[in-house]
Amino acid sequence: MSSHKQTKAERFAQLKQQFVLQLADRLQDIRTAWDLVLKGDVELRNRYELVRLVHSLAGSCGSFGFPQLGKSCQKLEAVLLELNDGAITPTIEQLVTDFLKHHDSLLAQGPDIDHSNPSYTEPPNKREHLDVHVFLLEDDKLLSDEVENQMRLFGYRVSSFESAEAAAKALALATPDVLVTDVLLPEGELAGPSFADKVGLSPTVPTIFISSRNDWSARIAAVRAGGSAYLSKPLDISDLMEQVDRVTGRVRRRENHILIVDDTEILAQHYAAVLEHAGMKTEVLTNPANILYKLASFQPDLVLLDQYMPECNGTEVAKVIRQCPTYLDIPIVYLSTETAVRQQLKAMEVGADDFLEKPISDDHLVAAVSIRARRFRDIKALMSRDSLTGLLNHISLKDALKRSLADEQRRGGFLSFAMLDIDHFKQVNDRFGHPVGDRVIRSLSRLLTRRLRVSDVVGRYGGEEFGVIFPNTTPTAAKRVLTELLRDFGVISHASHAEEEFKVTFSAGLAGSVDHPDSEALIRSADELLYEAKAAGRNRVVIKHLDFE
Repeated sequence: MSSHKQTKAERFAQLKQQFVLQLADRLQDIRTAWDLVLKGDVELRNRYELVRLVHSLAGSCGSFGFPQLGKSCQKLEAVLLELNDGAITPTIEQLVTDFLKHHDSLLAQGPDIDHSNPSYTEPPNKREHLDVHVFLLEDDKLLSDEVENQMRLFGYRVSSFESAEAAAKALALATPDVLVTDVLLPEGELAGPSFADKVGLSPTVPTIFISSRNDWSARIAAVRAGGSAYLSKPLDISDLMEQVDRVTGRVRRRENHILIVDDTEILAQHYAAVLEHAGMKTEVLTNPANILYKLASFQPDLVLLDQYMPECNGTEVAKVIRQCPTYLDIPIVYLSTETAVRQQLKAMEVGADDFLEKPISDDHLVAAVSIRARRFRDIKALMSRDSLTGLLNHISLKDALKRSLADEQRRGGFLSFAMLDIDHFKQVNDRFGHPVGDRVIRSLSRLLTRRLRVSDVVGRYGGEEFGVIFPNTTPTAAKRVLTELLRDFGVISHASHAEEEFKVTFSAGLAGSVDHPDSEALIRSADELLYEAKAAGRNRVVIKHLDFE
């Protein structure tokens, strides 16, 4: 077992131990609250506190190996909810007393289930574009070298082969992430599809076919061999890389951010451990009064919200969230032992998107949260992303810069912001047409997203202009990165529809947050420095001065 898995197992064992140590005290709190009610203290807030204590225990027992105790608490909660402000009859009093005795008995018996091995499934290993390994089977050595050189500039690993025999030997030693093969090879007219079908990589390893043939027999052979895409020659390498991106599904994106709001911290920490093990980032909030601050600082993709908490309930918290226009669309999912459909629907009427019943299995929690968070991010992306490049659009980029700058200022840190512009882009459009110009724009956007850090933020500012946010980076350090990208972009070949190849460059201006109090001043300064780069001859990066270093 790896040390990583041992760390996870130890975390769950520690949480379970804490829960067991707290159980007796939590049952005593319930008994004390019940005694207050029996003594005639019938204020609604005291009855609410009794229900909340029982509800909290009912929701957490199942997660720590006490499902029978949890079910008993759920039954007690149902009885207490029926009380409302009515009189406590001897029958109800005896019923609650019997429940409490039963709880003591269940506690003495210990856990019902061994949770030493958590129920969640191990998530797949994450891989990004820099790890994508392409097998290229192409007998045209000039084309093969060009494709390999161009793809390597974007961070792909490429292994080239001139025959099916050579590729087969390599497959015995390593498995690629994607196979790109010509239809026509030295072994025959349809040797590419025959090879792909024989080695049986599909559907685990997607296959992209390239060919000068566009006839039906070649295309149907490619389909039967499990081909995921078919590109005609002359080959546009940008189109090839877009297809590689698509079929491998390796799109760099941050992990899901989940905010867990629950006054029972040990249970919230359990949910956090489960979701983090599945590759998500979490934060726990036990005091809902801080919800708006936490939403602004953490920027969650989904809020998991307990229904019963001290001072306020989940429904009220959801209303507070929905009163802020910024958070009208963020998914809110209730976690509660409430099983009545009518009550669930009533709670959802005020702004929640779903209702998950406690106790919930680890696998169910991961699946439910993943699906809802992914759907939210997909919908949000449609509204905040540029349709041509998939980058943040103008408004979203400026919003991201405001947030990033505020975060750095709060931490006492700094950031750099760059404005980039493709040189002589109007000439590209005038000479080769707007579709070719669009491919140049996509090419630069791909280079930026593949080669920059995941923490860096890239957006299309407008037209052929781009903006890049470099968190915790000085302008001097950012300039070194952009200068390297400038060099590589300048050697990328772009092809017109008439097969004429050409190259383009870009210019950039870089400004640092130390010299600028707000995001608008930072953008304005970077834009001015960009014009300085243009005036100085283009194909360069200009910064104000060498600060920090």
